[in-house]
Amino acid sequence: TAPAQRGNQAHGVIKEIAYYGSDTLFHIKLDGTGKMIKVQAANTERYADDKLTWDDAVYVSWTSDAIVPVAPSYS
Repeated sequence: TAPAQRGNQAHGVIKEIAYYGSDTLFHIKLDGTGKMIKVQAANTERYADDKLTWDDAVYVSWTSDAIVPVAPSYS
């Protein structure tokens, strides 16, 4: 389901998952642009009923103060 907030959201597909004990890192390929983003989520439950997995379609959203600028890479 799409987030209720306006702006600062995107739709994509989970392509990679890395489990780090207390956190999970998701690599998500965004629709339209094909760009990859990384989303870190805290593992708050040992077994979640709604566990996300590879190739799941997802929405990502963030607050404006959660943005961290990154220098462009020229490769």
